[in-house]
Amino acid sequence: MFLYMSISLTLINRSEGEYKIGDVVSVLIDVLNNYYTKSEQENYISKYGESCLSILYQGKKIESKNSGFIVQEINKNHNLVLIKKKFELTKSNDFLNILEKVSSPIIVVEVTRMISELEFRPPWILPKGELIFPVGMITPYFKKMSDSPYKNDNRGLKFAKAHQKKDQSEIATAYYHKFISEGKIRDLSNADKTGLIHFTTIVTPVNDRLEFSFIQNRLKIANYFFEPDILFSSNEIVARSVRRALYLNKDIQMRRNLRFYEIII
Repeated sequence: MFLYMSISLTLINRSEGEYKIGDVVSVLIDVLNNYYTKSEQENYISKYGESCLSILYQGKKIESKNSGFIVQEINKNHNLVLIKKKFELTKSNDFLNILEKVSSPIIVVEVTRMISELEFRPPWILPKGELIFPVGMITPYFKKMSDSPYKNDNRGLKFAKAHQKKDQSEIATAYYHKFISEGKIRDLSNADKTGLIHFTTIVTPVNDRLEFSFIQNRLKIANYFFEPDILFSSNEIVARSVRRALYLNKDIQMRRNLRFYEIII
């Protein structure tokens, strides 16, 4: 059985406010520690107890003497900063303390299993600066596996054969790049155009603004709302927990029926 092997969360503030990144990530980690057993964590978002936490935000690059994570300025014109951290769920306090110093009007967070080195963990960055945050059954689409959910669909295997790469993430990156470079990003939500089972968040710098694309194909896991701010998450418990933490006294309806949504801020 293939689980999604990652959890994503996006917050976009529609006013002039900012989110405290440490508070948001703390809610996410609490959910993972309190709602999932050790075996579920191991199959879902960790490998040998280790996960990769990726955070994209808009603001000042953090400085730390701790060498346990990567901090990159992705786009100086947009003040985009990307953090990748290899961590254990039960040993995250020091890192959360660092994040408490940072706030941002947008946050994209993804937790994935450490199945490759940090440099290959999402988000994947395309040549024009697009950032890809994928959730879904990605690896078996491009790799022949005995219990693959794609036994009757060999389109991914054919693509992988034509794009020999060292790491599976490089093949997946090339796959997303093909659709985006051809101006066919909406086809990623069309089962006739791709068999990939996924929910993907794409962040694209466009002149002085940012474009967010949320795409779902056969995988029906997206949870979202548009007011008072925009929230998208691949995990219902995470979405509801963040909604409660940030908007306790507001009546906000969670939506589930997504194919494609795009917004420029």
